[in-house]
Amino acid sequence: MNNNNQTFQGNGGSNDVFTPSTRSSYKFFNSTSSLDKTMLTFTYWNSLLRITMNPIIVQDGSANKVDTNNRIDMYFSPSKAQMFLHCIQTFRKNPDAYKNIGVNTNKGIIFIANGEKMYGVKGTFIVINLINNENGQKEGEAAYQINSDVYAITDYTGGTDFTKNYDYSEEIELDMIEILLKNFISAYTNAVASSILEVNKYNDHRMFNFVKDVREKLGISNKESKSSKYNNSSWFNNNGNNTTVVSDSSPKVNTTDYEEVMNDIASLMD
Repeated sequence: MNNNNQTFQGNGGSNDVFTPSTRSSYKFFNSTSSLDKTMLTFTYWNSLLRITMNPIIVQDGSANKVDTNNRIDMYFSPSKAQMFLHCIQTFRKNPDAYKNIGVNTNKGIIFIANGEKMYGVKGTFIVINLINNENGQKEGEAAYQINSDVYAITDYTGGTDFTKNYDYSEEIELDMIEILLKNFISAYTNAVASSILEVNKYNDHRMFNFVKDVREKLGISNKESKSSKYNNSSWFNNNGNNTTVVSDSSPKVNTTDYEEVMNDIASLMD
């Protein structure tokens, strides 16, 4: 089913602002699905949640490989993540009531689907469709089948004498996806970040003073420097005289003994 003619990788273009990517430790694999053998991963980037599906290449006699060249991505803002969380929770209350339910983004649509109703395959699926915004044509598609072959052990007495309990564990991946979405939505209120800045404001003030003292000892101006050569050649600026006036406002930097500055820096850090 994996039909990907388009991938979205990197930081989306050059940008002077550093925008690091942070990978979630939540990773899901299903190499036994009859529909799509895929891996589902999550990355935080630029205040967005990126959901990625990669094909799994099953190799007889050796470990399976993840195809990193044909991934499909979908990006969530906090509000889209909240909507998708609601879709998952609604679907789980009554899966038989829906063929699928999901949300659109600027790249396409992502939904949770009833496998029997949609594909004739038993199970629950997370599906990404990449859609061309101009003509509405599907440009890529991938599905991850929620792994139900997960169980708890009950009545263990040794060896293989135990019972496999699927009551809770068969939907543990959906529970974890809900947790991930909730934490992403909560994190990007920036309330925790604000509280950390508030707690650290005195340490930050001390560091700012440290930088200020170092700057002054090196003779570095605190003000934004103007152009060193300002051409004041406007007819009106010169009272009708078109004579060019050039002023040299190059900052004068004091030369300070290197060892003295280093000693002062060391004392400030004590």
